Amino acid sequence: MVKAIEEAVEKVLGKLHRYVVFRFDWFLGKRKKDITITKSNKARYTDQIKIVKDNPERFVLNWSGEGQPFLQEGEVIMLAPDQNESNLIASYYPLIAERLLTAFPRDYCLLNGEQYGSIPPSLYYCDELRDYFKPDLIILPHFLADFRLPYANAPAVLSESVSYGCLKDIHTYPYAVLLDAKVDPVTSQQIGDFFHYFEVPSKWFECFASGMLFSQTEFVLVEFISGSLTKLLRGKLTAPGSYKLIREFLSQNHNQKLYSAVLEALDIHARTLPGPSAMITSLTFSVHSSTEDSVGSALLGCGAFGFVFHVKANNQDYAMKVSIPTDQNDQLEKEYTMGRFYANRCPAVVVGAIEGSLIIRPNFQSFLMDQVGQPLPSAKGLSNEDKMKIFHSLLSLHANGCIHGDPRLANCVKVGNLFKWIDFLDVNFYYDSSVKNDLEIFLSSILMKKPLENKNEEDFNAYVQLAKTVGNNATLRLQASQLLQKLLSSSV
Repeated sequence: MVKAIEEAVEKVLGKLHRYVVFRFDWFLGKRKKDITITKSNKARYTDQIKIVKDNPERFVLNWSGEGQPFLQEGEVIMLAPDQNESNLIASYYPLIAERLLTAFPRDYCLLNGEQYGSIPPSLYYCDELRDYFKPDLIILPHFLADFRLPYANAPAVLSESVSYGCLKDIHTYPYAVLLDAKVDPVTSQQIGDFFHYFEVPSKWFECFASGMLFSQTEFVLVEFISGSLTKLLRGKLTAPGSYKLIREFLSQNHNQKLYSAVLEALDIHARTLPGPSAMITSLTFSVHSSTEDSVGSALLGCGAFGFVFHVKANNQDYAMKVSIPTDQNDQLEKEYTMGRFYANRCPAVVVGAIEGSLIIRPNFQSFLMDQVGQPLPSAKGLSNEDKMKIFHSLLSLHANGCIHGDPRLANCVKVGNLFKWIDFLDVNFYYDSSVKNDLEIFLSSILMKKPLENKNEEDFNAYVQLAKTVGNNATLRLQASQLLQKLLSSSV
């Protein structure tokens, strides 16, 4: 049996030939990584096969073959010649919701994501992957989901409670379970393609990831840890014991740290909000819509140092930031302190934290903001007028003696008609060099390139002088606008 499994896995890994490039670079706030998977990259697959051969027990689960099957024989659907995977998903959605989703906490949801790319627009280097990274079904906490309207010509589903949508941001990947559907028979190449949902992302986030590929009759369970395949199991959906096996495989080791932290933070904030809000009995998620086909999402944004959610209490809107402990354990506390300080100095361009809202626990940190800003699109989606307004908001920040430390578009939000800054780094002193560094980061974010080419030191010095004198002087503001145009054109 072990030999058969070895041969099957070797065949699967040998079929991986699709060319995939994930370029996650400095815009995520992490070191740049270029990871390429090609047909010629034999060494990696050889390593995977060696792991299987040397440690077969890691790929063979104790499956008793007794107990309830995931599907009864009479529930297996027969697809007509003109039907496809969409019909398969529509038919099995209610069964998966009933038999698999129930293995997860009650605040989890099952999304039909077959028509929605789950690579966020901010990863513009991955535009070519948006149409490829489309897991058919996604299980995740509802407050991480980006709910969408049903896609055109979606097959009728045998359930009234169907949710459509995708991952709101790639940072939610470690907290999701991915499922994909294929029409019988499942081929080795299809299993290899399914690996692409796990190998590179789980390596990037250094996380555990699991999922299931299913057809009318079969299932294939896979588990990856930090980019390496650790378990692979294939069987029949009608096999005795498959119900328990699938539920436990996908739910037992699933990462629920963020789920638990967010719910605990909601409860504590509701009981400790200062001032007139102290009578709040509960905070609830508020879903907002950001695109034409969007139903909405409670997740406003996320990055290297936390997740921000739209929450509401007594008709008051708040933004709640939650961070899971990492090697940057005190970053959120610093961000809270800097935000409070800068919001007092220049409230017109800063979203600050509510005083006294900082929560520090062993398993998470959190604070509340009393202004809910909408995340910005990538630079490609901004008008020249908006880019100019964002530039002037940064200039106002510097004019008030404040340094951001990381003024990318991802750290700026729109509040009403104003553009305001969030997520300040701990920069203690105002130097000319720190102002220049802020300007270079901002220009790189606008131009979507780093480092800048043809950088003109005289123009940067001119900006520093304007920041010291501009105030609300209309003439100097006009000079600043002209300087931005010069900087943008000279850096191309």
